[in-house]
Amino acid sequence: MKLVKSKPELLDEEVSILNSDHFFNRISKKKDVYTKDEILGIIQESQRIGAERFLIQKDN
Repeated sequence: MKLVKSKPELLDEEVSILNSDHFFNRISKKKDVYTKDEILGIIQESQRIGAERFLIQKDN
């Protein structure tokens, strides 16, 4: 396993991960699912403020 820096090219992977637990989303953000546009906005905002976001990659 390794850490891979989040970037717009990994959007589909982030959508899958962030939408994998609807209960958590509902409690933390008061919604069941994130749209691709919302997640892309989160990634872009993180880049803008200099925050680092990572995904854990297992194998390929």
